[in-house]
Amino acid sequence: MGKAFGIIALVLLILVGSCAGCLYLAYKESTSVQEDFYAAVATGNPATLKAMFHPSLHEEVDDAMLAAWMKAMNERLGAFTGMAANGFNLSINHTDKGKEVKSEGTAEFEKGTAQSLVRTLDDKIVQFNVESETLGKDWFQTLDDRSAYDAHARSFLEAIRAGDADKAWGLMHSSLQADAGKERWPGMVETLKAKLGGGDLELARDEFVPGPPPILALWYGGDAGGQVKLEYRPQGMKLHLVAFSTK
Repeated sequence: MGKAFGIIALVLLILVGSCAGCLYLAYKESTSVQEDFYAAVATGNPATLKAMFHPSLHEEVDDAMLAAWMKAMNERLGAFTGMAANGFNLSINHTDKGKEVKSEGTAEFEKGTAQSLVRTLDDKIVQFNVESETLGKDWFQTLDDRSAYDAHARSFLEAIRAGDADKAWGLMHSSLQADAGKERWPGMVETLKAKLGGGDLELARDEFVPGPPPILALWYGGDAGGQVKLEYRPQGMKLHLVAFSTK
């Protein structure tokens, strides 16, 4: 009987040790995903972080907006110090798309904490979400590089001047499409076209207002003497064309 109990105790000890080892390995893999992510955030360079992105995520994240977020993360939360041992979660699935890893838990920083989620597909990030009272909801305070939005605006307005209603329609956010209405859109294109006239498109003014909600406004004019104002607002980590007006 004593020998049987000894064997049972040994088996239980092995099982407990195995479970502990599995938990440790899961914790290490979960924290490794997060550590790599926050090491890139700490550089303050969007290109460094975007190099870790899956191609599907690239189109959903603007460089300029990502730069503003990284700046706020580093200024408000400070250096990443690690993941809390309690409350972490790691799931790994092998699908026909590849190896999917979801890592989430409490990230700890010099100045506060954050609930952090990072999802990868074959070691490339497909989703990230960071929520922190210290970071706040008002982190989008600056927009230093507006060149991408100027380029987008010019593509939209040049399509208008060319009478290409379909192309211009495709450059608008779905909320603006809903406001404009597909049937009324060709008439709106003609109105905008008359306001702009020909000649070079001139960016007369640009203004970023932190909000809420954050808004980037761009004013353009042509040789007809009128102006068209375009408004960009964020959805996720990307600014979209959501409104226009004329004067």
